[in-house]
Amino acid sequence: MVEKIEDNEAINVMESILATNPPMHPFENLNREARWVRFVITDSVPMPANRPNLMDEPFVRAAYDHHGYMILGTTIDGGPKKYIIGLPSAYDPEHRGQAKNLGFSQFKCYQSPRAKRGELGYWLMFINV
Repeated sequence: MVEKIEDNEAINVMESILATNPPMHPFENLNREARWVRFVITDSVPMPANRPNLMDEPFVRAAYDHHGYMILGTTIDGGPKKYIIGLPSAYDPEHRGQAKNLGFSQFKCYQSPRAKRGELGYWLMFINV
């Protein structure tokens, strides 16, 4: 599932967050295709129009409160630009449906190619502009 953001101001805010926060490398094998930074709620990352209250969702809030941050990435592979919001979590296949309903289409582990229960990584939401 790919969400859509069309507002230029929202894009400018995300670009500013990407430019002002230090880079991080949350994945061993996805770093060549995307640039990543951490963000906190006070950074006010714009959410897709169909998910304006995403940060108020209990699933998202619990993960954020537990880890204290989320990640924001942007593709750098030369194709159409996409932004990626990552929610840190330990993988639980029982949460897949809930995450998908909120727009997080996949779980990516730090190191392994396939997620196993309890493994740390991020639920990812891809956003087209």
